[in-house]
Formats: sequence, C-alpha cells, structure tokens
Amino acid sequence: MDIMEAHNPEPSRTWPYVAIIVLVPLAAVLGVIALLILRPDDDNAALVAQVLGFSVTVTMSTLAYLKSADTREVVNSRMDEFKRTLQLSANAAESAAHAEGEKIGREAANLRTDMLVTKADDLATKADAIHAIVDDTSTVLKTHDQWERDRLATLSADATTGLRRRDDP
Repeated sequence: MDIMEAHNPEPSRTWPYVAIIVLVPLAAVLGVIALLILRPDDDNAALVAQVLGFSVTVTMSTLAYLKSADTREVVNSRMDEFKRTLQLSANAAESAAHAEGEKIGREAANLRTDMLVTKADDLATKADAIHAIVDDTSTVLKTHDQWERDRLATLSADATTGLRRRDDP
C-alpha cells in the first residue's frame, strides 16, 4: 500500500467511518428528542448537553480507534512486505553463497585431483625406473649365470680333457 492509498482508502474501508459519523449523532439526536418528549416540562438543557457531549466523545474516540487500527494494519502490511523482501534477499544471498561454495569446492576437488594425478605420474615414473633396474639386474644375473655355466662347462671340459690326457699312455 503506497502513500496515496493511505490518503484515499478504498470504499470498503471507509464504511465504518461513515457509519460512526452518521449513526452516533443520529442516536444522539434521537436521544435528545426522546428526552424532550419524556420531560416536556423540565429544563433539559443540562441533559441535552450531556447527551451531545457524550455523542461527540463517543464519535471522536471511535474514529480515533478506527484510524489507529487502520494505521496499525498499514504498518503491519509494510512490515510483512519488508520481511518478505528481507527473506527474498536472504534466500538470494544463500543461493549465491551456495553456488560460490560449490564452485570453490569443485576448484578444490580439481586441485586435489590434479595433485593426485601428478603424484601418480611420479610414482609411475619411479615404478618404471625400478622395473628398468630390475630388468637390468635380471639381465646381469642371467649373464652372470650364463658366464658361470660356461665357465663350469669349460672347467669341466678341461678337467675331463686333463683326466683323459693323464690316462692316455
């Protein structure tokens, strides 16, 4: 509700004001007429003043109450609108923070993944180097084993040949 609506209330909201402005003075006039009819011979000026004073007091206090109720309703509606706006802002801020958190989380996960891939590559390189050393060692051992076999075979052949020479007359 904007300021113009507060100054020009809708017709459905003005009927209580009109009713109070019309009905209370009408009741006061009827009360004065009834007083004059019931007490035609007495001086009714004091009673008429009391009835009219009561009428004015009731009218003004009721109008003040209605206006305060309308003002309270306007203030409450603006507060509700303000709360909705704050809630929408809070929801938007929460969504933005959530999206930023997801982005930062993805970046951190990507960084961890890259780091793990780098470590895995380093380990794979080291494993390849170890396999190369094992292959080289295996080749050396095979070569050494072959050399040992060849040497033993040569020694054995030499020993057999030497024994035959001794046995030969």
